Amino acid sequence: MTCTAVDVPAICELGQLLNAIHHAARPEIYTAATHDFSRDAPHWMSFFEGPGQIGFIAHVDVAAAGFISASLSSGSGPLMQPMKFVRIGSVCVAERF
Repeated sequence: MTCTAVDVPAICELGQLLNAIHHAARPEIYTAATHDFSRDAPHWMSFFEGPGQIGFIAHVDVAAAGFISASLSSGSGPLMQPMKFVRIGSVCVAERF
């Protein structure tokens, strides 16, 4: 289902898995996971408020199981035909699923 502002708390909570993985690999770039999930709300909100941005969330029963974010991009240049494409931002699935 397409994400809305109602999904932000669940996405922020799920996103902590991504925070932990990225921080472990590159602590000089990424912040650590947090128990204050709302910290990341502005970041995730941009994926459904910005033009050409979208997010999808999956549920198993009533539990948020995962999400994906994407943006519409376009490419052109001297070696390419003009085209539009989708760029995947983040993919996250809760470990229990």
